[in-house]
Amino acid sequence: MGYRDCTFLELREKADVGWLAIVPTGCTEQQGPHLPVDFDTGFAEILMLAVAERTTEQYDTHVLVLPAMPFGPTPEHRNFRRGYIDPPVHVHHAVITVILDSLVAQGFQYLVIWRGCGGHYL
Repeated sequence: MGYRDCTFLELREKADVGWLAIVPTGCTEQQGPHLPVDFDTGFAEILMLAVAERTTEQYDTHVLVLPAMPFGPTPEHRNFRRGYIDPPVHVHHAVITVILDSLVAQGFQYLVIWRGCGGHYL
């Protein structure tokens, strides 16, 4: 289930009964002439939604997937001169920390960060 599809009351209930929250991270970067710049972000979120569905079916574990974070450090793509958003590593880590802190404050105890871009070291 997607976080963005829930009301705050539904989120409170899910946190209270121990749902796992997955935070997919992506990036906006040049992928070559064949893919859009947000491919990693879209793929990370779609993949995690599929994982959530399968996990619920096979293991009776309830999983909530947050919207994928679309920006991450991409300094290796600066040479392409366009098609990237490159926040500094410390900013990226700070945003991830704020997201996790927010989820914990809401009562979520089980958290996973899915790194949808290979260059992001969390």
